Amino acid sequence: MKPNTIELIRKLEPLNGLDGSHLQQLSKKMAIVRADPGEILMTLGSRDPYCYYLLSGSLELTAIDGHTRIIDDGTDAALRPVANLVPRMYEVVALKPAVCLRVEREHVEKAIAEQRSSRTLGGIPNVSEGIYERILGDIKANRLVLPSDPATAISLNQLLSTGRFTARQMARLALTDPSMSFKLIVAGRAESHGRSDGESNDCLQNVENLGRARIRSLVTKFTMEETFDTASEPVRQRASSLWQHSREVGVLSGLVAEHAKKASLDRNVATLTGVLHDIGAVPILCYADNYPEVASNPELLEGLVDEIHPHIGAQILRRWSFSSAVISASLEADDYTRNPGPEADYCDAVLVAQHQIFLRDGRKDIPAVKEIGAYERLGIGGDFLERHSEAFQAAGSFLNE
Repeated sequence: MKPNTIELIRKLEPLNGLDGSHLQQLSKKMAIVRADPGEILMTLGSRDPYCYYLLSGSLELTAIDGHTRIIDDGTDAALRPVANLVPRMYEVVALKPAVCLRVEREHVEKAIAEQRSSRTLGGIPNVSEGIYERILGDIKANRLVLPSDPATAISLNQLLSTGRFTARQMARLALTDPSMSFKLIVAGRAESHGRSDGESNDCLQNVENLGRARIRSLVTKFTMEETFDTASEPVRQRASSLWQHSREVGVLSGLVAEHAKKASLDRNVATLTGVLHDIGAVPILCYADNYPEVASNPELLEGLVDEIHPHIGAQILRRWSFSSAVISASLEADDYTRNPGPEADYCDAVLVAQHQIFLRDGRKDIPAVKEIGAYERLGIGGDFLERHSEAFQAAGSFLNE
């Protein structure tokens, strides 16, 4: 690709965060796509693997409800990927002769993850790259193992041993663990043989699809064969904090959705989206056991998890056809500057829930409420957790009933 093109793509988001080496490598995987007026660039609901950037011309985006918006070259909107959520939320048509840059989304995420983790890990970038490549390989080969929280496994087995449980009770308990939620939802979809909506994110409904006998069989398998175990104390402590954080964010995301004054969000979907938003951290912690220099160093371990887990999570969720709402939360729940548009989405609910928990815990490295647009889009106040503390505690207990 020509040098002036390299300078052009340096301005694009999130490519503008890449150094020269990663940008040069990524540019070799890009292609120029041209569209005549009236030509469809993306179809509504499609699942193509590409990111598109508008270099010149104009594009019209039409949502399923008929709402339209236009992106012109030279505007801020043209610096960001066009209609980037998958499945596509818009039909995209060229209004004027358009030239777009096209690159596979996986290549972009990989380049960003590699650079971030290499910066964090300083002298051992090969470790982060090795973990990233191994996880991606296992995702593609359908052999990725997502171990469950031992505490959740014990609780599930105790409930099973009574013989007195409903599918709904199992679903509530599964929602306390991202790995168990993920696996039971995927199994529920498979058991439905296409009769249910593959985009459904209601954990309760997906687990109920399985039936009591199948639930018993799967939970026994998951808890016996796929429970998290490690000899590393830093890894064990980080895993424990991950599960606790996922539970709290899930519960609070559901409450935020329920009480949002400016948005209509489903509480069940928001809860599950919150539980799963850090799912990418689970395999990283598992694979870190094979790298003693990381597993024995809490600072390096934390850096690795923080920097690449969003991209790992997105890859996992895409591979098993989770909705764009859940995928967005995996990628953007830590991006306080995100601006998806005037209307709030499920990622906003997760972002606010997580921010509220960080405020409660006294975190100093986070922005003030007034600096985060998600609060305004949702119609949620900065004292939300304080005002709903009893409901938060009750909802957490409800999941474990």
